[in-house]
Amino acid sequence: AGARHLLRSYFGLERGWRINGLQPHAWQANVTRGPGAAASTQRLPAVASALFDERADSPGFLLEDVVSLAAAMESAVADESTEFVMAARHLNGAAGSGPLALPMGQWVVTMVLLLFKNPGLSVADFEEKKLVAPNVRMHMRSTRQIPSIWDNANDALRNLQFAQRLRASPFRGDVFSARELAAVGTSVVEDYGKFKQRECRLMKDELMTRDRHGTGRVPLGLFYSTWERPSAKHHTFEYVETTEHLRAIGALDENSARHPQVR
Repeated sequence: AGARHLLRSYFGLERGWRINGLQPHAWQANVTRGPGAAASTQRLPAVASALFDERADSPGFLLEDVVSLAAAMESAVADESTEFVMAARHLNGAAGSGPLALPMGQWVVTMVLLLFKNPGLSVADFEEKKLVAPNVRMHMRSTRQIPSIWDNANDALRNLQFAQRLRASPFRGDVFSARELAAVGTSVVEDYGKFKQRECRLMKDELMTRDRHGTGRVPLGLFYSTWERPSAKHHTFEYVETTEHLRAIGALDENSARHPQVR
């Protein structure tokens, strides 16, 4: 339990990851992705189950063991991120290990995040259903004030350029090597959990501004309305959940039939 607590705290604070199975006495080897988590969908169960032995005679874990487990789990995510980059290059017609210019690099890194965000879709699904261009362009054309994954991809590539500005050749231009793309792919996957956490906090803050009386509930009409105020223009949200969905998840308070509220 102590080892799980340390890992849960570390991944939550440092990575923004929530990994099912790190709860006390609740290792679930077949489920690794919680809401908003940034974690491997295949490797983490094998890595963790090899170290989390639930036998009665388990000797427990030293601090060094916990550090090793954290490193092994992060390495598993990095390995999967590298595979995402290879798959993203293939899906964008840029397979191989050659360098890519910034525009194509941004498409590839955006595709990395799309693959990561959609564990139920395989590379074959994206190919056969022709999902690459429509999904990338949807994020490219996003009008939301919250940065899209297209923006995240551009920021990650530009940040790498800035970090290397003193040692990179001034004649190289906006070109990224295969190694650099792999590093960026890993970084955006690792940082995605923190991005979603920030988005959730902004969403919570924005919903609280719609709760004019501090009741913890938002009138259904205000929930769906476009809400904008000077201090919130940079994180305005639009909610599209149906009333049926809100009711199904227990978020709809219908004690007053005339004035339903979202809690």
